[in-house]
Parts: sequence; C-alpha cells; structure tokens
Amino acid sequence: MIAEKHCANEYITQEDLDFGLCYATYGGHLDIVQLFLVKGANINAHCGRWDSAVHAAVRGGHMNILELFVSKGADVNSQPPLFVCISRWDTQCLKYLLDHGMNIDIQDTQRGTALHKAIADWHYAHFDLLLERGADINALSEKLGTPLQVACLRAEEHNNRYEPHKLYYVEKLLDCGADPNIRGGEYATALQAACNIISLGEMEFPIKAVQLLIEHGADVNAQGGHWGSALHAAAASRFSEEKVELMKLLLDNGAKVDQKGNDNWGTPLHVACYEGTIEAVRLLVDRGADVNAEGGRFGTPILAAAARQDSLPIFNLLMDKGANINYQGGEYGSALQAFFHRFPQEAETFRSLLKHCLDVNAKGGKYGTALIAACTRDWGEKCVRLLLDHGADVNAQSEEYGTALIAACQSHFDEGNTQIIRWLLDCGADVNAQGGKHGTALSAACSCDYYEAVELLLNHGAKFHLQDCAAWYSVIRRIATHRCVTAVLELLLSHGMDINHEHAEYGTALHAMMKEKQTGSKWHEGISVLLKHHMNPNIVNERLGSALHIACAIKHEDVHADFIIDCMNCTDISISSRRTEYLLEQCPNIDVNAQGGTFHTALQAAAYSGQALSVRMLLDRNASINARGGKYHTALNGAIISGHWNIVKILLEAGATPDCHLQEQPDEDWLQIFFKEDGRRAVERYRKFWEVELGKQGGRRRASNS
Repeated sequence: MIAEKHCANEYITQEDLDFGLCYATYGGHLDIVQLFLVKGANINAHCGRWDSAVHAAVRGGHMNILELFVSKGADVNSQPPLFVCISRWDTQCLKYLLDHGMNIDIQDTQRGTALHKAIADWHYAHFDLLLERGADINALSEKLGTPLQVACLRAEEHNNRYEPHKLYYVEKLLDCGADPNIRGGEYATALQAACNIISLGEMEFPIKAVQLLIEHGADVNAQGGHWGSALHAAAASRFSEEKVELMKLLLDNGAKVDQKGNDNWGTPLHVACYEGTIEAVRLLVDRGADVNAEGGRFGTPILAAAARQDSLPIFNLLMDKGANINYQGGEYGSALQAFFHRFPQEAETFRSLLKHCLDVNAKGGKYGTALIAACTRDWGEKCVRLLLDHGADVNAQSEEYGTALIAACQSHFDEGNTQIIRWLLDCGADVNAQGGKHGTALSAACSCDYYEAVELLLNHGAKFHLQDCAAWYSVIRRIATHRCVTAVLELLLSHGMDINHEHAEYGTALHAMMKEKQTGSKWHEGISVLLKHHMNPNIVNERLGSALHIACAIKHEDVHADFIIDCMNCTDISISSRRTEYLLEQCPNIDVNAQGGTFHTALQAAAYSGQALSVRMLLDRNASINARGGKYHTALNGAIISGHWNIVKILLEAGATPDCHLQEQPDEDWLQIFFKEDGRRAVERYRKFWEVELGKQGGRRRASNS
C-alpha cells in the first residue's frame, strides 16, 4: 500500500498508516512494520481493533516487535493497559513490560489491575511475580472490588481442579495483609464474594475461605453488593444442600437473620425462597426469620416463593408459619402474578394459590393482573380458564402488555393460544383496545406472523388502521427479518389495506422492508407481493428518501449480525448490493435520480456505503453523477469521506467533478459537521484528496501552457 514502486495509493492518510501498522504488527511481519515506521506510522496512535500497534504486539506475542517499539518510545502505560493483552503463558512479556516502566498498579475498567487479572484468569505465575514486585494487594477496582474479592469468587464450573489455587490466592493475600473489609465491586466484600455459589460443586473451598476471612476480621454483617450481605449470598443456591452449612457458619458468627439487603433482595429469607433450597428456608425460619418481612423486588418471601418453578413445598412451609398470601406489592404485584415469572408451572400449583387468594383482579406489578400474566405464557391455557371462571377482568390494562388479549396475541406457540384468544373474545375482550408495546392485539399478532389470530381478530372487527397502521408495519418487519410466509400480508391487503400508505416514521412498506438490516429468506416474496399489488417504488419520504436510497445505504458490515466473525473472511464484496440489484431488476422504471433523504441521491448513498456494484448499475441507468445536495454534497465526496477509493476511481472516470475544481477553499463549517460524525480520518481523506487533485489540476494547466 505504501511502497512507491508498487503503485502506492496516492490518497493515503496518517490514520491509514497507523491502521496498517496495527495489522502488520499483529501479524508479526517485522519487515512490513519497519516499512510503516519509515513512512511515518505512529506506534502510539489508537486505532483499529487492537487499540494501538503496541497493544497488537503484546496481544500477538511478538517480543521482537515489542522491543523495537519500546526502543522507539512506545508508551507502556497507555490505556487500555497492556497487561490486558498478555497471554496467560507469557510471563516473559509481563516481566519485560514491568522492567521497562509499566505501572504495576495501572487499572483497566473491566479487568482491574494486573493482580486482579492474574487471579481471575488463573495466572498463578503472574500472581507470584506481581506480589514479588510489590503490587498493591488492596487495589480497588470499581467493577471487581479488591484482588481478595476476586480470589474469593468460586469458579462457576463443575470441574474444580483449580480450587487449590483459589485457596492459595486467598491465604497468600491475607498473609500479605489484605483487608477483608474493603468495600467495592459487584459483591461489595470478600466475604460475600466467597459465599456467592450458584452452581453445583464441592463446598470445601468456600467454607475454608469464609473461615479464613472471619479469622482475619471480616464483618459478617457488612452491607452492599449484588446480594446485600454474605448471608444473602449464602442463601442463594438451590443446587447445594451443603450450602446450609455455610449459612450456619455465618449465623453462628453473628450474622443477623433478618438483616435488610439491597433494593433487589430484601432479607435473606427472600433470597432463599426464590434462589435457595427448602433446607435454607427452613433454617432461616427456625432461626427466627420474619416470614412477612417486606422489601426487595418481590415484596415478601411468599411472593418470592411463588415466582420460582418448584414453589409448592416452600409455599406450604411459609403458609404454615403464617405468611400472608394476599400481600400486594413488589415487582409482580401479587402471588398470582409472581407465579408466571418462571415457566413451565403446574396448573395444580396455581389452583392451590388461587384457593387462598381473595382478589383475582388485584392490580399492580409487571403484568398488571394475573390474567395478563397468564396470557403471556404458552403453558398458561389452564390457568387462564381458571381465572376466567373466577371472574377475571378481560379488559384490565397494563403499561407493558396492554390487555390480556394483546398479551395473548404476541405469543404464537400452539393451538392453546388461539383457544385463549377465543375465550377472551367470548368474554367481551375489546378487540381494538390500545396499549402496551405492540399497541393493539392485531399488531401483536402480526408481529409474530400469527395468521390464525389475525384472521380471528379481523373477523371480530379489528381495525388495522389504528396507530398509523401499526399492524401493517408489524407484518412487514416480520417478513423482512424472519422466515415467514406472506399469508398475513395478503390477508390484510384483502381487507382493504392501502398498499402505498406512508407511515410518519417508517415510510411505505417498501421503505420498511428495505431498512431492516438483517433479512430473512422470505423478504423477496414480501416485495413480490407488494409489487404484485401495484406498490409505487418511487415514493420519496422526506427523511428516508426512496426505497432505492435505503437499499443503496446498506454497508457490508450491516449485512452480518456479527461483523468480526462473519466479515473478516467474507469474499463476497458485492453482498451489500443485493437489495439494490433486486430493486433495479424488479422495478425497471424506478427513478434512479429521485432526490430526498440524508444522501439526496441513491448514487451518493451507494458511494458512501461502499456498494461499488450498485454505483456501476446506477451509472449504467444514467444516474446524475454530479447532482449536489444531501449530507456529503456529492456522490464523489461520499466515497472519499468513507475511504472507498475504488468507487472514487469509478466516479472520476465517469466524469465526477471534485470540489477543488468548483471552489477555492474547502468548506470548513461543513468539514466540522462530518468530523464529529465520521471522525478525524474522514476529514484527513477529504483534505488529502483535495491536495492531490489540486496538484493534478495545476500540473495539467502548466502542461497545456507549455
């Protein structure tokens, strides 16, 4: 790219050099690295996926290149810290960086210090080296807390072969003077971190770690963190009956049984009822825990119990101890609503709950009512019937789900859902009620391609024009992004939907179809249906332009959900042009020079997004090459600013006029606008192009004069 004898890119910028250096460094190509340095690449410039060339050298494990960079003044204390890039096996690199001035306690926002990382990643050789070099054993990371907290966190894996090293870390840190009561990080204290055991495994490590911490003065009632306290954390595992021993250890050493946790968890009994075992619940109750204590997301322990899958044994235990099942409050409002938090559940358990509840229409909480909650679940058919038989209000509203009918229509699982919809309609549900994230029942059904529900709703008088035809756009987006058939689309059209309706935000159906980045395999069929019904492809939306503008604005990385995985080895450079190509083929009379939207013309959109094939197709159809307007003023500028030099060449050969031929100086106010949006690199490209083309123009004038 930069060797003159190989036809260098004449428009290369400083940032291009810096990016190139990063890639060459990560690949370990010392000769190419040296060439980039000769040409002026900056080893400390932050750019690309490796942050800087120095980071790339460390991540790639290329000591020869790292040594070269350090000799040339590399910043070994840049952010993010270089230790984050070091392989667990590479102690040599860590030693080298420490020897050459890397701050041993420099922090990364995600990984903490090098000592935090060494413990978290099982780098015990790094751990010993860092302690030997004087690393701060009490360094506090906002996310991770102290190194001792990291050491106390049990690895969440069934294979416990690393457990001895974990205890070694705890013992060594405490012996070196680590303070177990420093608060910070996700679990607030080392003691809470040690008690945070969710998965199945041996209890030897956490019990020993807790004993060590208590012996070194850990406060068993310290508040804060994810669970609220160490006892809250100990109450949280439903996989290990042995965890009761950990709870006993804390209680025997002064932990308060009813201590309040954070806003999420209330008391330890709340946690045990939702996340723990019945043994944990029984222990806390036997030690005097208040079964009606209020607090946390569930309100009371019995609502927490109702929200778990195997709730009946704990529910019965709490009822026997005097728990109030009719309490209203918390995230789910009532025990009946909380029952639908996890699934699947047994209808008999719900019947037992219902038997003790006084008000089936109790309002509040996430779902609004128990009926709405039941309608959100594919296994809720029997529960819905029970609620209806007990007088549940079918038209009650909730903020998130709207009505029970809307909730039922947004979940297309099996015939059971259709039966629920029939029951609700038979019981007087308002088919055109509005509310919730979908707006209407019809829109909800359309959003999941639920043909039976759509047909049923239309036959009961559902209006598709409500909320600016939200149902229509729900089915359009569904077809565009999923493998859905077009039957629902045809059904709405047969009921009189205006094919060219223009939504205030989405434009026409064709605009909406083109705008979805990730397309399903049926989107061609959806467009075919639209065109068959005489869709006008030339409608220009003030904000979006035409459907062709949208198709031309798709970038290569937009086609893939994960750019790093899917695009790094992608060989189809024309993949982003597929929708443009399809539109041009299906609509031979489409206006390629229609003006509007961000890019003003389809050609400018294609040039900026890198659709070289689309640029050629548009030029073949007589697209106006020098049309001015839009964000980048011309198609040529769009290609320059985004760095698509192949398209720049195509446009210049087709007669595009550079700005430097039309004005004496660059428009600085305009440059500032896209400096903020496209970055320094984009401005550098524009200025470099201006400089080169102005020089060429002067050369041509001198040649003609001579």
